[in-house]
Amino acid sequence: MLTCKKCGQKESHAANNKSKSFPNWGDSSAFEAFAIVATPGSGREPTVTSATCNLCGARASIATQYGFDRPEGF
Repeated sequence: MLTCKKCGQKESHAANNKSKSFPNWGDSSAFEAFAIVATPGSGREPTVTSATCNLCGARASIATQYGFDRPEGF
């Protein structure tokens, strides 16, 4: 979950761990509300390393959740 520290904008995406590839995670095309920098999948789960809000330009906090017990919104 990405959350803007200034305006509160939120966005999340799921990466399905059923194959060795995670398409569209190496660039910002997976997200609409944030410009992200992420490690590409390359057979591993991708990691968002930084995110900037497209609405106000502030940095976002990054929360990662794994498994089936994810909170609503993840």
